[in-house]
This record gives sequence, C-alpha cells and structure tokens, in this order.
Amino acid sequence: MARSSALEVEKRLRQVQEWIMEGQTWSYIIHRAVTDWAITSRQAARYYAESLKVFVKDNDITLEQKKAFYISSKRKLIRDMDPDMKKTPQGARTINKILDSMAQLDGVMIQKVEVTDNTFLEILKAAK
Repeated sequence: MARSSALEVEKRLRQVQEWIMEGQTWSYIIHRAVTDWAITSRQAARYYAESLKVFVKDNDITLEQKKAFYISSKRKLIRDMDPDMKKTPQGARTINKILDSMAQLDGVMIQKVEVTDNTFLEILKAAK
C-alpha cells in the first residue's frame, strides 16, 4: 500500500472525529475506515486513537481560559444587543442578568442561600 499524504491523513482524522461525535461505535468506525480507505484495521485503530488525542488536547483548557471565554462571549451578547431593546425594561433586566452571571464567574458575587430548616440552625448553635 502506498503511503498517504499528510493532507489525506488529516482528512481521514477529521472524518473519524465526525464519526466519534455522531456517537458511532468503535467497531463501526474501524470497519468503515477499512472499507472506505482500503487500510488495515491496525491503521484504522491508529486513526481512531489519534482522533481521540486531538479531543483530549482541545479540552485541556485551564479554568482561567474558560472564564475569559465566557466573559468575552457575554460582553459580546451585550454589545450585539439591539440598541432600542437596551432602553426597555426587559433589555435592562437582560443586561443585569448577564452582568450578574459575569460577576459570579469572577467570584465577586456569591449566590444567596436561604436556610429555612430549624434543625440546621440548632446544629449551628450546638456547634458554638
């Protein structure tokens, strides 16, 4: 068998990733790769493993990077909001909810927890 070009390998890896995202089983993916690309099952298994490595690498993001992404997307939501909508009470509520969720992401605002069970209060008093 001739060696595949780097471009062809990249296309195959993308196809395997699509099959994985579709929820196809390992055996289906291996069988499909062997029949579609005339490769050995060992090579198909390598493609599968390489595709999974890409998913793991892409998901290896720090918490700070995730926070930055969500905050920037929330800022974009506010920027892209219709200017006329921003002036209405509903628009102001929406903006405030977005800002509150941004504050929660930053750790500035903590969600309020109400305790209504008296047994919990008794446990707290007994602990003192």
